[in-house]
Amino acid sequence: MNLQAANQALKIHALAHQGTQIDQAKLEYWAATLDPDMPPNEARNLAIEWHKNNTGWMEPADLNRLWRALKRERLNSYLMPQPPAEIACDPVAYAEYEAEWRRQIIQGATPGTAALTALTAPRQIGGQNG
Repeated sequence: MNLQAANQALKIHALAHQGTQIDQAKLEYWAATLDPDMPPNEARNLAIEWHKNNTGWMEPADLNRLWRALKRERLNSYLMPQPPAEIACDPVAYAEYEAEWRRQIIQGATPGTAALTALTAPRQIGGQNG
């Protein structure tokens, strides 16, 4: 459940639609239906962006669409740097490096920061924790 992201998005929505109440049931519904990897700050920013362009009622699916588009845009903006040979030659370690790099880029990290984080993340190298 993504309670923090739901709370951030609903606060913006309540401000846009004065009189809208945020109750526990609504918060839990939003938390259950927002993409689980959406960070709270992105939920807030996407809710603001949505309300800049729309006057109607915002639903979790609206933010999920915006979040997925933002993730695609971030991933398509950068080429993944080549990892060191000990990782590049190990398929398991390479897959873990790539997955961590992608996670970092999706969360808004720069390519250099994402690469450094991916290099220092715990991984399986040659079937062993490295």
